[in-house]
Amino acid sequence: ELSSLGRSRGVVLWWATQYPVTDGAAPGVDKMIAPNLLTRFSLRVASSVQALVALDDCADYAPQQIPAGRQYRGHGYLKDYGPR
Repeated sequence: ELSSLGRSRGVVLWWATQYPVTDGAAPGVDKMIAPNLLTRFSLRVASSVQALVALDDCADYAPQQIPAGRQYRGHGYLKDYGPR
């Protein structure tokens, strides 16, 4: 409720989670908030399921395949801007 009302009034909400899933015992992104996230950014995630929640229809960028290692720290994908 707050996220949709806030968006209609120009209020910017920042949602950050270390566990991007929408179901289970401890969802990281509530199913009511996920549709209102217009800008999405994802660092490396553990699975394709988490990539789908983090980047929605841009999950094919595959943030779960970003190599682990010091030289890749901070690498991620911004939804709609692809792997560049």
